[in-house]
Amino acid sequence: MNLVPKQIWKENYSYYSTKSIEDFKNDLKELLAKTGRFWDFSTNLTGGFISENEFELTPKWQLVYFRPHGSVSYLNGQIISDKIGTVIKFTVTPNWIFPFLILILPITTIIIFIATRKIQTDKNGIIGEATMLFILPAVTYLFCNLTKRAIKNRFINYFKLTELPKTSF
Repeated sequence: MNLVPKQIWKENYSYYSTKSIEDFKNDLKELLAKTGRFWDFSTNLTGGFISENEFELTPKWQLVYFRPHGSVSYLNGQIISDKIGTVIKFTVTPNWIFPFLILILPITTIIIFIATRKIQTDKNGIIGEATMLFILPAVTYLFCNLTKRAIKNRFINYFKLTELPKTSF
């Protein structure tokens, strides 16, 4: 049983490019070399190759920095040769703190609500509990999806990728 819905945690995609594997890898290496320079603002992607045909990308600039894993989202990809061209399979994953907060904030709020209900019944307590129960998880969920969508769209637009039809795989 999954406690965290798939759309919050990890999303898998399959796209293709009409370029050969070598051309695509060269374009990716060129992007990574270009984004290694801090003064280059052409695209907000940085990362590196994990193996010969696998890579990981993260946003170069972001509003929030998390330790020990600093990025708000990750794009892990694999380059595969196919009859239609070069297939790029990738997953987009948020930082682990987003799903954790989406689950922990309501649980903590309910525990606090049960523990303090007999002592405190003023408006400020109820407003604070409602905020932690509904608003903060909703904002966290929206930010999580925004960061995943942003890195996915940057990657697709930079390399001009086309989505594979659902029946291909």
